[in-house]
Amino acid sequence: MLCFSGNSSGARASKMEARLLRIDTLYRQLAPNPDAPASAVRALPPSVVEDLYEIFRPDSPRNPFKTEALRWRNLLIFMLLLRLGLRRSEAALLHTNSFKEDFDPEAGKSVHWLDIEETEDIDPRYEQPGLKTEPSRRQLPLSQEIVDLALHYIRNYRGRANYPYLLISQKAKPLALRSFGKMFEIVTEALSDRAKDSLSKQGLESVSCHDLRHTSAVIRMRRYQDAGNDVDKAQEKLRVFFGWSKASNMPRLYAKAYFETRLAEVWDEKFDHFVDALRRTVPEAGR
Repeated sequence: MLCFSGNSSGARASKMEARLLRIDTLYRQLAPNPDAPASAVRALPPSVVEDLYEIFRPDSPRNPFKTEALRWRNLLIFMLLLRLGLRRSEAALLHTNSFKEDFDPEAGKSVHWLDIEETEDIDPRYEQPGLKTEPSRRQLPLSQEIVDLALHYIRNYRGRANYPYLLISQKAKPLALRSFGKMFEIVTEALSDRAKDSLSKQGLESVSCHDLRHTSAVIRMRRYQDAGNDVDKAQEKLRVFFGWSKASNMPRLYAKAYFETRLAEVWDEKFDHFVDALRRTVPEAGR
């Protein structure tokens, strides 16, 4: 027969109460991790896209770049980042021979694409560009207009350089990554007051290379859906096009993003206007 004394029971009860108090105090200090806010989709407002087309046009009085070579090179950069959604490091890696062409017998015409990959060529840049994609090499289809623009720059304004990279500085060296940001700082200053106000309302202080990538992704997501792809298929296409890993949540982010229809209208209309101007300015673009 077990027997407990009163003193023994009281001591155990006191110890138990002390333990419970410590546990209660500990857990009251803990709080579940708050839900991380979703990353903002920094798609540029339509008025800003309109302004950028006007500013980058080589014959525009609002173009802030002094030489013809700079104007055509920077226009090419703008189109590669906006139309293809390239990262600045991907654009910096491109070679003059990254633009490929082949004849498609089924379509009965030539097709063009862009090879994006790292090479073993000598790169004198202090901050060397690299790829963040899976796989490490991918191919993007190209419109004839971008092909013609690239050829026009290569043939007339790139100049001779001892490096195979497409985008060359005024000192005939591969364009530094920081030069991309500097270019858009200058362009941001050239924006109209209306466009700057739209940027501010979007929570943006300036236009960046990555803002163009966001804009490209938002529009492409909508177009995949407009073409009849369900959300899952559209997300998978987006993942492949932009080089995101299978674990990346970026496609899902764009699938949920608010999309302003007017932005797509600006994309079509302004690009058509640009193509017409390009064909009248660049003879080979009209072939």
